[in-house]
Amino acid sequence: MIFIYLALSFLLYDTSDKILEQGDSFVPISDMDAYVYLLPPEKRYGFITDKNQMEKNLITMLNINIVNDFITENDLENHVIFSNIEEVVNDMTNDLDEEFYQKLGLDEKTAYQNVKNFIVKKEKFIRMSELLKDQLLHDGIDTYLNEYFILHKAEYIKPEKRDISLIKINSEQNDASLVKNILNDLLMHDDKSYFSEVALKFSNDESVQLNQGHLKEFQKGGFSYPFAEPVFAYESIGVIPKIFKYDGNYYIVRINNIINQVAPEFADVKEKLTEKLLPEIIQERVQRVIDSKAKFKLEVNHEVATHVFERYQVLFED
Repeated sequence: MIFIYLALSFLLYDTSDKILEQGDSFVPISDMDAYVYLLPPEKRYGFITDKNQMEKNLITMLNINIVNDFITENDLENHVIFSNIEEVVNDMTNDLDEEFYQKLGLDEKTAYQNVKNFIVKKEKFIRMSELLKDQLLHDGIDTYLNEYFILHKAEYIKPEKRDISLIKINSEQNDASLVKNILNDLLMHDDKSYFSEVALKFSNDESVQLNQGHLKEFQKGGFSYPFAEPVFAYESIGVIPKIFKYDGNYYIVRINNIINQVAPEFADVKEKLTEKLLPEIIQERVQRVIDSKAKFKLEVNHEVATHVFERYQVLFED
């Protein structure tokens, strides 16, 4: 009896009835039917009982339809990017869930066409981004990229790096005079290889047997010692004529090489900028299309909307 009542109530509404509209773009009941149908069956109940989620998806469907209307109004449907959509969708097998469309009071042909139409609109919405990408790359976006580069150039500067070797000597087990003698010897024989020999002999750093005191190249921020400031302020290659003391240890440091800061040219980062900014520009252009309807009031057909929020409960009735 309940099923008969619900089925009859559906006949009061046509699937072309508008749930909401903005300007001349709108979302018909058929779009929501298709959306619910295309959900995995196990997720349908959770969706139809979440009114907030249904409202969000209605706005998404409206945006899809606004973009589709833009494609039609600007004669873009014959563009090569959209050319094979109908063929792809026409290859769909006519294999709809009979119980689904019968419970909604739809005939098979109507239900099938509604699903196909919705898939076509979704695909056009997706491919609109591809069209904009092709247009942007064809017309060139160097001016935009260059303006961004000038404003954010500091982000692309490669900071100075220093190749560093280090000797660590326990201050509790060794007298300061010994460390001074080691430093003076290293200053007199200032050579990377000799520094490594001395490191193997005196350094108690855990990794010395593996690296002979040679750490690696560091940016200032990556050299995690409290004496990073004087190490990176030292202007020459060679042993720094100073003993650093930290956490119960003496440290002697050698600068093996200084790799200067590099400020890149636009051409050096153009590809990276394109990868970063092109999706943002495309999204901005799509949003412009959607926002073109913002001057019109968003109209909700409350009677139809109320029906839609209840419409799919019948799918879970026995």
